[in-house]
Amino acid sequence: MSIEWFPVAIAATAVLLLAVYLSRYRHLPENVYVPAASWLRAGMYFCFCYLVAWYSGAIPAALSQPLATPGQLADPVWRAWAFGLFVLVTIGYWVIWRRFTIRFERKLELLPQLFFGLLWGLASGFLFLAFWHMVQSLLPSLPIWGVWLITYFIISMWQWLWQDYGWDVYISPEHDCPWSIAVKVPATHIPNVTFCLIFFAIYGNYWIFVGLQTWALMGASVSMRMPSPWCADETLAARRAPGLLGAARARAAGYEAADKRNDIYLRSTGLPAGTAIWVLGAHLVAALCPLLMLAVVQQNMAYLETVMHMPTLLYLAALMMMLGGAFEIAQNSFEHHWYNTGEKPGYFDTVFGTMACLAMATMIVACFGRHPWVLALSYFTAAAYPILHRHDFGRDMARAALGIGLVIAMYYSLGDPVVFLSFNTVFLTIYFYELLQKTRAQFFHGFVAVTSAVGMLTIPVAIYNGANGLSVDAWQVFVLTGLLWAVAFGIWPRMAGMRPTPNAHV
Repeated sequence: MSIEWFPVAIAATAVLLLAVYLSRYRHLPENVYVPAASWLRAGMYFCFCYLVAWYSGAIPAALSQPLATPGQLADPVWRAWAFGLFVLVTIGYWVIWRRFTIRFERKLELLPQLFFGLLWGLASGFLFLAFWHMVQSLLPSLPIWGVWLITYFIISMWQWLWQDYGWDVYISPEHDCPWSIAVKVPATHIPNVTFCLIFFAIYGNYWIFVGLQTWALMGASVSMRMPSPWCADETLAARRAPGLLGAARARAAGYEAADKRNDIYLRSTGLPAGTAIWVLGAHLVAALCPLLMLAVVQQNMAYLETVMHMPTLLYLAALMMMLGGAFEIAQNSFEHHWYNTGEKPGYFDTVFGTMACLAMATMIVACFGRHPWVLALSYFTAAAYPILHRHDFGRDMARAALGIGLVIAMYYSLGDPVVFLSFNTVFLTIYFYELLQKTRAQFFHGFVAVTSAVGMLTIPVAIYNGANGLSVDAWQVFVLTGLLWAVAFGIWPRMAGMRPTPNAHV
């Protein structure tokens, strides 16, 4: 069958699904959830998305495009963007979204749930690109940033209205509470659409964009345990509340428990919504910070080749840092559910620390790998870290040694004292971590994540300065360090008096 028959086949499928739905579920009560009916509704919605994407030109354009061009595949920044977005989506939907989703003991039916997520993701991804094509068709003279801005606004409004008044009411089973909705939107949906649409605006990779949305919603389908069409278990329907137009246009309001303190379905984390958004967002920023270093390295590779032994290793180090950030988020999600109580970390924290050590060792080798003893000592220290960590002995010394070695290597390669500012970020990381342990005020956790990531940003600053004949004076580093330490110790008594973060559900 030629591709021109695609819209006809989709329209025929939609009509067939509608006929089956009307014959069997037309008078289904709104407070009763029937999986087969939900699949039929979802199928009709997917058909709608595919038809809009076809007639807007999004699907034909995608079919005429390769997954990526040879130039993009050879571009380390493009590869870093693609990898970073995959990490972002995986963290967002297979870790964070899963952590804050209420499943009500629904069964894991992996194959039908993955299949549902596949159809859902393809439909959503192509619908978003259909909006992009419609904006370009209606406003052909609009610059690319204008197309991005209007498309982003349309997607945001569509997602808000459709999710609240359509999808979560008529298709998905109950899987949220008001608190989890407040957390998941800024922690998963907004970063996903924002960064993936920026990537599409820059590179125009249709299948990468659609693939990322598909991977995200496959994770969502599995995480919320979407019931299969033949599932006979009792499934909780969405709780409804009056919406924008009153009770007649009810929206999905999320699960409410009579006893929030003891309800088994709400005990997924203790963070209040605002604190959770801050802490989650800080960890996402930390995981994606290495993208900036990748961009600066690529733009200044000619300069770096004159001052470093093997600057291409900086690409590998940045990818290690992003992968480590993913494991750090997994650690927070699985090992203590984002409420840090000072308990001894486990497997995921070991991997995170190991990836950080390997990244630092790789950057040291990028600078001085011509000396075999530097290569051997750097990687020996990184390899020893997981052993020291598991025996709870000397792991901080190993990380500190690699951190000091990295600063020294970068200073002698780039000649800019700005790299010594990273010692201040180490100090601030320890400072906020001690406050977190002392007070149990969980918003300090976000500062721990941000300050630990900001230290690495001194490297792209030093690279940019070196390539452009600029440099920060040593006295500026000393003055800034003195001011920072004075303020930190001055406000310590007040910070140490913060109250513990209360349980969100009390």
